[in-house]
Amino acid sequence: VAYSPNGKRIALGCEEGMIKILDASTGKETIATSGGRGMYNSMIMSLAFSPDSKRLVSGGMDQIIRIWDVTTGDELAALVGHKWKISTVAFDPKGERIISASGNGEIKVWDAHTDKDRKAIALKGHKAPVRDIVFSPDGKWLVSASFDKTLKIWDIAEGNEIRTLSGHEGPVWGVGIDSNGKRIVSGSGDKTVKIWDAAKGEELMTLHGHTGPI
Repeated sequence: VAYSPNGKRIALGCEEGMIKILDASTGKETIATSGGRGMYNSMIMSLAFSPDSKRLVSGGMDQIIRIWDVTTGDELAALVGHKWKISTVAFDPKGERIISASGNGEIKVWDAHTDKDRKAIALKGHKAPVRDIVFSPDGKWLVSASFDKTLKIWDIAEGNEIRTLSGHEGPVWGVGIDSNGKRIVSGSGDKTVKIWDAAKGEELMTLHGHTGPI
């Protein structure tokens, strides 16, 4: 499920590979893309709107990233390069790049606009599936959360790992960055939430209270 930044549309990903776009004010379906060849092989795993709310990116079991026009439902591009199912996708804050992550721990950064053959920058370092990714507010770096119990901060321009955040005792399921890009928050299968200093990579706080994975 994804909510457009302008608040006008909701996108739903289905098991059979179909994407439905709803009018957020009425709940009425406005777009329905065609489904894939098989339910399991085509399942949509992640959706994200562009910052201007005009495009939608999807990723799933078929290992292909697709960019859609949310007004017409037309497929604008299909990005091929992952060798495992795609677990999460996102646009950068300016809508110029798309980031994707897969079940083999690989992260790819793609140009969101060019009509030429799209070659991705590959970010490698995680030893297990990457579950979540988020761009910094300025779009210059990103953070990934993985089942290998770590988070990694990456320099996008150089394609290099800046640092690894270690401390969780279970898979890291989710990650977020504050609006100033100074703090990172993560949720884990170890039932804790951790807050980190983004510049130093230091753990600032651990929050307890959940009785199950976060």
